[in-house]
Amino acid sequence: MLASNSTRSHLTKAFLALDEGKHLQYDFVKTIPITAFRIVPKGTEGNMMVDGEKVPYGRKQKTFS
Repeated sequence: MLASNSTRSHLTKAFLALDEGKHLQYDFVKTIPITAFRIVPKGTEGNMMVDGEKVPYGRKQKTFS
C-alpha cells in the first residue's frame, strides 16, 4: 500500500478502514503488486510483530507464486 502526499486525515481514514478492507476505495491509496518481500532489522535484537502476533526477531523473506 502506498499513500504518498497524503494528509494526516487521509491516513487516519485509511487506517480506520483497514479492518473492513475499505482502505482501497480511497483515491489516495495505491497498491503495488509484488512477488516477494524482505524485512531486514537494523539492530541485532528487539521485538517483531506480524499481524499482531510476536514472531522471532530477525530477517524475514517471502516469495509468492
